[in-house]
Amino acid sequence: MRPMNLAVTSPLPEDSPEDSPEERALFLYSPVGGGHRHASLALAECWRAQRPNAAVQQIDYLQFLPGWERRLWPGLYNFSVRRWPALWRGYRRWTNRPTEPSFVRDRVTHTGVERFAALLEAARPRLVVSTIGGAAALAGAAREQHPRVIPETETPA
Repeated sequence: MRPMNLAVTSPLPEDSPEDSPEERALFLYSPVGGGHRHASLALAECWRAQRPNAAVQQIDYLQFLPGWERRLWPGLYNFSVRRWPALWRGYRRWTNRPTEPSFVRDRVTHTGVERFAALLEAARPRLVVSTIGGAAALAGAAREQHPRVIPETETPA
């Protein structure tokens, strides 16, 4: 993979003529495994190429989880992928079906939503991109519970 020259800001700067809210973007990823992070970096690089003055922030979505879950989920993933791949495959099949267990769906969707909504309120991004389902669920819950943090917009053709 080629190196990426991506300017990452943290936190996003205050409004200035060069940095309007329309040019702010948040890219959510999970650091576990590396694939989600690299996908997030690639997407941010494309956004940055189209908008050189854009403020781009990469966010590890696990920071919104309680400490015990930040240890639990990466640990289970790494253990199962390395030692028992069928365990992770079975878990993904079980949780990816249309009738996903509500306790899993609700936990992923609502854990950290208030902290995430506060970050969105402060950043006021034009774009929120997620390369992992849990972070997308978190962004959706923040939008549902706090509609002003991610307003509905239409993309011009």
